[in-house]
Amino acid sequence: MLSALLDPLRGSMKFYHANGLYKAGDFAGAVKEYREVLEYQPNRAVAHFNLGLALYKTGERRLARKEWECVLELSASTNKYLHEQAQIMLRQFS
Repeated sequence: MLSALLDPLRGSMKFYHANGLYKAGDFAGAVKEYREVLEYQPNRAVAHFNLGLALYKTGERRLARKEWECVLELSASTNKYLHEQAQIMLRQFS
């Protein structure tokens, strides 16, 4: 029960850390952290989107594409902006 309460907090802390790594240019580190975020919050579409960006920066285009496809599934009815951004990424960088 306590884990169910703490997991979103842990995921959020990891998410902000991953964003910092990405901004600092540590894309491999960001990939690791975003993957850990998704262990706590597997349906967090923005984490999948950012993971896709970090993967793309490390040259893992096929894996980036899979993350953006996941964003399309997760955000179709909940976040129109993120959904559109994922579509753009798939068109431009795949």
